[in-house]
Amino acid sequence: MRLPEDGARIVDGNAMPDVNLQHLMAVALIDGTVSFEMSHSRARMQDAQVLAVKARVQLVGDRTLVDRDAPRSGAVEATLSDGRVVRHFTRHPPGTKENPLDAAAVAAKARALMAPVIGEGRADAVISRVGKIEEVRDVRDLVRLMRRPS
Repeated sequence: MRLPEDGARIVDGNAMPDVNLQHLMAVALIDGTVSFEMSHSRARMQDAQVLAVKARVQLVGDRTLVDRDAPRSGAVEATLSDGRVVRHFTRHPPGTKENPLDAAAVAAKARALMAPVIGEGRADAVISRVGKIEEVRDVRDLVRLMRRPS
């Protein structure tokens, strides 16, 4: 993985799981996704399988990626078990002003964050109501939906 030098220094082997590039890449390769819960799990940082994959993730601070107009760019290169090499470069990650998420992606992200706490049904209700916020007569109804069920 190649990142601009300043960003690489921040995420290289960081003790916090959500700011540790090697950890996040390892779990993404194992799980096929990165969830909020997994990205904050200190226990998962000690998992033997994660540690084995993490040891194979190399981070390089790359001066050529330092770009004031694209400070969060990144490049990944993976060597597959059959020897093929695949590469991908992202100038502007999804969710930045240059590459905004569409409404469906925002809803999916909100659902992934809320559902483990308030349940799928309530998360869907919150997303639906926020999508029609101009029709909400009393914001307290929306707040009640977002509270953790007792």
